[in-house]
Amino acid sequence: MTSLTFDLSSSAAPPRTVSRTANADKRLLHERTYDIKSYLEDESHIRLVGFLQDSRPHFLPGIDDDPVTMHDMQIDLIVEMPNLVIRAVEVQMHTHPQQQCPNVLGAYQQLVGLSIVRGFTHKVREFFGGPRACTHIGALLNAMAPVATQSLWAYFEGQASVSTSAGAAVDDTYSKGLEWNRDTCHVWASDGPMFAMLARGETPPIPVTISRRLEKNGLDVDGWRARRSSPKT
Repeated sequence: MTSLTFDLSSSAAPPRTVSRTANADKRLLHERTYDIKSYLEDESHIRLVGFLQDSRPHFLPGIDDDPVTMHDMQIDLIVEMPNLVIRAVEVQMHTHPQQQCPNVLGAYQQLVGLSIVRGFTHKVREFFGGPRACTHIGALLNAMAPVATQSLWAYFEGQASVSTSAGAAVDDTYSKGLEWNRDTCHVWASDGPMFAMLARGETPPIPVTISRRLEKNGLDVDGWRARRSSPKT
C-alpha cells in the first residue's frame, strides 16, 4: 500500500475579530469562536482546517480591561474523498491554560483511518472523552465533522464541472447522501417528509439556497443537471 505524506504546516491562523455589537448594553463575560474551512488538497483529498478560541473580554475589570485568550487551538485534517477517511492529522495548541495540556497531542493520531460518517462523534468521545484527552479539541473535532460532509457536495460539483463521468458520480453520491441524512434531523427523519417523498418515488427538492441561486442564473433544476452532465471540452 502506498504511503501518503502531506504537509500540514501551511495553514495560518485567520485574523481574529470579536464583535461587540450584539447585546452591546450587556456585559460580555466570555466568547468562544469556531472557524472551520475546507480546501481542495488534490483530486482525491480535501484539507479541513479548524480553529477554536476562548477569550474573556476583560482580564481584570477596572484594572486590566484588555481581553485574555484562554484557548487557541487548531486542527488540520487531510480527508480522502469520497469516503471521508482521515489520512493525516495535526493538532496544535497555540494558547492553553496549563503547561501539561500539549502532552496529549500525540493521542490524536488515532484519528488516522477513521471515516467521518455517522458514528464519528461516538468515536471521538470513545477515544478522547473525559480524562483521555482535551475536551476543547474534542468539541472542535465534532464541529468539523459536518463541514467534511458538506464539503462532499461541493467537491463533486467541482469534479462534475470538468468531467461527464464525475457528473454521474454526483448523481450517485446525491442518492447515497440522501440515505446519509436519515434521522439526522426532523426534516430527514425516517418518518419525515423527505423520506415520504422518496417512498412515493419522488425526488426531494434541492436546498432552498441552491434553488434561489439557480433561478438568479436563469437555470431550473433540470437545466442545471443537464448542464452538469453535458460533455466537457
